[in-house]
Amino acid sequence: MDGVMLAVERSIASELPARFGIMLDGWTHASEHYVAVFACYKVNNCAKTTLLSMTPLLDSLEDDLSAQRHLDFLATMLPRDYGVQLGQCRFLVDDKCAVNQRLATLIEVLLVGCASHRLNFAVQADMAAVQALMVKLRTLKDKKFVYIWCGINCKISFEDKLRPVIRQDTRWSLTFSMVDRYLCLLEFLDVEDDDVLDLLPSPAVNKRLRLLLQEIRDIKSVTKALQGSDVDLLDVREWFDDLITAKPQ
Repeated sequence: MDGVMLAVERSIASELPARFGIMLDGWTHASEHYVAVFACYKVNNCAKTTLLSMTPLLDSLEDDLSAQRHLDFLATMLPRDYGVQLGQCRFLVDDKCAVNQRLATLIEVLLVGCASHRLNFAVQADMAAVQALMVKLRTLKDKKFVYIWCGINCKISFEDKLRPVIRQDTRWSLTFSMVDRYLCLLEFLDVEDDDVLDLLPSPAVNKRLRLLLQEIRDIKSVTKALQGSDVDLLDVREWFDDLITAKPQ
């Protein structure tokens, strides 16, 4: 495995241009904090995002997650593994938290905020306004796990295709699936059923849910488009402006 790792590093090093960008993605699992480092550059006029490193950032009890610690890690890893210097970096891509802003200042490069991260924050704030509707949908089941999603009183296992779609706070896209499932099955729900009568949303709420579904569909299309390999900052600005125009609040 060490031989494979060295061969991959040599291959990447031979491809890295004199000037490149760095993209960081950090996350915590249990007590370990990992940082993934990507190089952003072009080869034959095609954008590439190549993984350079994915490792825990804290090696000792004296280490911390400060901007200086990130700087020291990058300044050591880049020349050691790829024969390039941190000074060759021309921009940094990450979310605009205080640590990353400080890191960009220390490296003396432009910080490009992650568009997907910014969009996710905006959507989370918007979803908070319809939290009551989401709670209403989520309670469309009784304590015996008898779900009304299929229009009949039957027990549905979690392996069943008709199992309920539950919204998660960290994955707003599931809100789309949850509302879409409900509206698809709405016509099959018995409004005269005493077991679900008090749980069913009113016609006015159903109308709001249909509007919400269309709004989320538009946002979801932008989210997918952001993952394209040929997307530039102008595309992002235009898409975000369109979303703001459609939903200025």
